[in-house]
Amino acid sequence: MGLKSGSTFLGDFLRQCGGYAVIDGGLGTELERHGADLNDPLWSAKCLVSSSHLIRRVHLDYLEAGASIIISSSYQATLQGFEAKGISREEGEALLKRSVEIASSVGSYGAYLADGSEYSGIYGDAVTVKTLKDFHRRRVQVLANSGADLIAFETTPNKIEAQAYAELLEEEAVSIPAWFSFSSKDGTNVASGDSIAECASIVDSCNQVVGIGINCTSPRYIEGLIQSIRKVTSKPILVYPNSGETYDGEKKEWVASRGVAEEDFVSYVDKWCDAGASFIGGCCRTTPNTIRAISKGFNQDPGFLGKLIAKCSELGSYNSMEYAQIAFDSFCSSNEEGYDNTYKFNSLIKGYSLAGLFYDAVLIYVRMVVECVEPDGYTFPLILSACAKDGRFCTGIQVMGLALKWGFGDDVFVLNSGIHLYGECGEVGKARKVFDKMSERNLVSWTCLICGYAKSEKAEEAVSLFFEMIEEGVMPNSVTMVCVISACAELGDLGLAERVCGYIGKAGLKVNSVMVNALVDMYMKCGSMDKAKMLFEECSDRNLVLYNSILSNYVRNGMIREALEVLGEMLSCGGPRPDRVTLLSSISASTEMADVFLGKQCHAYVLRNGLENWDSIGNAIIDMYMKCGSQEWACRIFDQMSNKTVVSWNSLIAGFLRNGDVEAACRTFNEMPESDLVSWNTMIGGLVQQSMFEDAIHLFRVMQNEGIKADRVTMVSVASACGYLGANDLAKWIYNYIEKYEICLDMQLSTALVDMFARCGDSASAMKVFNKMKERDVSAWTAAIGAMAMEGNGKQAVELFYEMLREGVELDQVVFVAVLTACSHGGLVGEGMEIFASMKEIHGISPQIVHYGCIVDMLGRAGLLKEAVNIIKNKAGIHVLLSNIYALGGKWTDVAKVRMSMKERGIKKNPGSSSIEVNGNIHEFTSGDEFHPEHTHICLMLDEMNCRINSLYPIPELLERI
Repeated sequence: MGLKSGSTFLGDFLRQCGGYAVIDGGLGTELERHGADLNDPLWSAKCLVSSSHLIRRVHLDYLEAGASIIISSSYQATLQGFEAKGISREEGEALLKRSVEIASSVGSYGAYLADGSEYSGIYGDAVTVKTLKDFHRRRVQVLANSGADLIAFETTPNKIEAQAYAELLEEEAVSIPAWFSFSSKDGTNVASGDSIAECASIVDSCNQVVGIGINCTSPRYIEGLIQSIRKVTSKPILVYPNSGETYDGEKKEWVASRGVAEEDFVSYVDKWCDAGASFIGGCCRTTPNTIRAISKGFNQDPGFLGKLIAKCSELGSYNSMEYAQIAFDSFCSSNEEGYDNTYKFNSLIKGYSLAGLFYDAVLIYVRMVVECVEPDGYTFPLILSACAKDGRFCTGIQVMGLALKWGFGDDVFVLNSGIHLYGECGEVGKARKVFDKMSERNLVSWTCLICGYAKSEKAEEAVSLFFEMIEEGVMPNSVTMVCVISACAELGDLGLAERVCGYIGKAGLKVNSVMVNALVDMYMKCGSMDKAKMLFEECSDRNLVLYNSILSNYVRNGMIREALEVLGEMLSCGGPRPDRVTLLSSISASTEMADVFLGKQCHAYVLRNGLENWDSIGNAIIDMYMKCGSQEWACRIFDQMSNKTVVSWNSLIAGFLRNGDVEAACRTFNEMPESDLVSWNTMIGGLVQQSMFEDAIHLFRVMQNEGIKADRVTMVSVASACGYLGANDLAKWIYNYIEKYEICLDMQLSTALVDMFARCGDSASAMKVFNKMKERDVSAWTAAIGAMAMEGNGKQAVELFYEMLREGVELDQVVFVAVLTACSHGGLVGEGMEIFASMKEIHGISPQIVHYGCIVDMLGRAGLLKEAVNIIKNKAGIHVLLSNIYALGGKWTDVAKVRMSMKERGIKKNPGSSSIEVNGNIHEFTSGDEFHPEHTHICLMLDEMNCRINSLYPIPELLERI
């Protein structure tokens, strides 16, 4: 027959059979009626080879009775079984292959892979998955290459046998489909005592398996078994118990069934269909009469398709929706009238949404509109929910318009769905308008809007609305609480969070796992690590989301040791299996610690568990290796990535720049197939970090020429580069560019602009930007104080410093450098010494070499050279200042002594540099540099300037006062 492999195999049968199928699992009883000798232990294989005319005749009997698929089985078809009965290995293989070829010529064939001795399922400790695979491997190879249409692993006796068969299918790359069936004597377990649901779960993971069934089982147990299997698979479920006889595993013989007549057997069929079975039939001892009754029962139940559509849709998986669609199409082609078509459309829309196939859900809705099927109060909430989950805002708007047209403008369920749509798509303002106009609201109305605010990063509005809801007398449910708790987490306000959480008890809510996840995340983001840890440890049902939440928060807060403890618990104490989110946090932890050994362990786990194809994982690994100094490994991972995204390229470029390999970064940037704004920002920012300021400005100009609009991040880097170059005309252009394109002037960018203008000598513009700032941190104040210092306005700088103290800003070491520099340039020795003394005594900040350098410079400039020398320590910066003081007085012998001392101590002084902007070009000069094209003319001009200055202001012999 040449049936298709994969999921289309059973799908084709369902489509041909009207959404359901009648099967017959074997031909034993009918063959015996036609004269076959079933007492021969090899009767099935011999009958296939020597009496093919009987096979064809029996097939016709069952097909005439209404069977859609027939399995011609060979019960004893193990090669080892043939050998035990005196048939050689070669003869056995030939017999098996020949029987398959003959069966394939007359109908569908399934290879029955259970020898009689296997029904007990109790093998002993000596039998392992490996030994079973070795036992069955050759038989599977023969069957897979003999023209069979499917392989049926029937009456599988235990989970180890199921695992062995499933692994064999994958190892041998069997291209034909297979199904498994299990039998049960107690309605729960297979013959060995293993759970039938556990066995089904094992085989469900095999790609070649297209269906899972129940056979040789009492009909009264089957409904419950279907429900158990349905919990672990969305694949079609087959049912073919025996109506005439039942196999006795202990006596190893067929015995007459008791208490279940043929007509009673048929009466179970509706229950099995309702429970989720797709294929119904009988085993080898089922007569054509039973098959005929089942088929007739299906044909007389026009509502069966509706039940099948609804049942498959409720499962909400890709596979189940494939069969739901087949049944739906069959229903539509049958032109049945008098049945609720809207219900069937709604079922499909709901099923596709549950399966995450939102586009398909929209297509069903469109088909519903085109075919003039009238929607009801369930249709619009279902399709609006699908649009919300898939971010289909425009489609959702059109659906809302139709809902109003159909008269659902006052339907609270439809309006709630509209609020949910707007909130999920970031249109929370429109959601609020719908909410405010509602004549009737329920808890869902409030919850949808609260969640919309929380999702749109409007946490304050979400919390405010929550308390407004409470005042209206509406108590929250668990969904409301999770949303508002998440909003509190974003605000980081522990007091407010505690107040909100008080309503969990007031509303009588049970703290479920989802709420625990939200609470742990909230407490950690609010800084209450102890409470978060206590909740985590008290939770008896720690799921993967909870582990990931606490792990990621530990990493975010720099608590790497605690994060690794959580990861260790997951791996060693039977915790949930880590997923890609877990690995992202783990890789981040190794990155923070610069622990390449841990990073390689994470990388190995990724490879073992097939997570390397996730872009985010690959990018994190690249970043980890780069930050750990293993640039070669990072490049190797990048080269091996099958799907290199822009983020992947950006991660590699950022790593090169971080490691100082500017050449590799530029080469990679130029090789990018496509770049985004982040790519440009990474390059410009990296060049600034490498002090390549002119290159950064040049790249920014190239970016402008290519029509790429800069953002806040771009301008922070450009402003920093401009400041270091001292290009004031460029600085003014940058400020105008920011205003022209309305780039958000947040605290970081404003601070960068203040610093830029200060370094360019434009303190007025610097203070203008500073005074416009609504929020100022210590960096902003430092930049403003530095601006005053650069223009020599020490008094104003000191005033700003004390104003900052009054504002309650937390100080750092850098701000003291700025204010002490201002005191030095402004000659404010008293104020400077007072501020220097307050560092340790009042603010608890220990002075560093740079602070001592400021004091020495301040004292030297004021002529207090003896005091300056007394402060000098064995530090590089201090020696440099002392050398400068001697040079200022022209005492070059003393300068030489200081510099020789520095050399002996291994102390180096970085050469000084300065820059100037002339006609838009920036010229940089370094001490000792003689390579500038205008060097000769510059030196002549400097000599002329020195002569004129010395004639007016002779340098005093300052050092004579020492």
